[in-house]
This record gives sequence, structure tokens and C-alpha cells, in this order.
Amino acid sequence: MSSSANLSYKTFDMDRFLVLSAAVLLMISAMQDFLAPRRRTDPVVIIQALTRLLLGIFIVYFFISVLKR
Repeated sequence: MSSSANLSYKTFDMDRFLVLSAAVLLMISAMQDFLAPRRRTDPVVIIQALTRLLLGIFIVYFFISVLKR
């Protein structure tokens, strides 16, 4: 019983780190599409990048509002 308590203590803040790193990854990949001159001329790529950017911003908001402890 004590070993499972130690394991949950070691991984306690991992969920917050994973959520924040996923948000940063989404926003970085969206910015890469916006900064590439050839890719930003394609409307599909722009829509995908906007979707990823908005999802990343929403996840950061989720991190700040819901996951704060």
C-alpha cells in the first residue's frame, strides 16, 4: 500500500505539465505554418493552423482556470 502512495506522489504534477506542453506544441506548430511563405498561401493550411492555435489557447485557458491548485 505504501508503494502505490509513493508512486502517486511522484506523478502528482505530471498531468499539469502534459496539458501545458500539449498547448505549447499546438501553438508552435500553428506558428510554423503561419511563418512558412509557401504554406500560408494554401487556405486549408491556414484553417488548420487557426484551429490548432485556438485549441492551444483554449488549453492554456483550461490550464489556468481549471487545473490551478
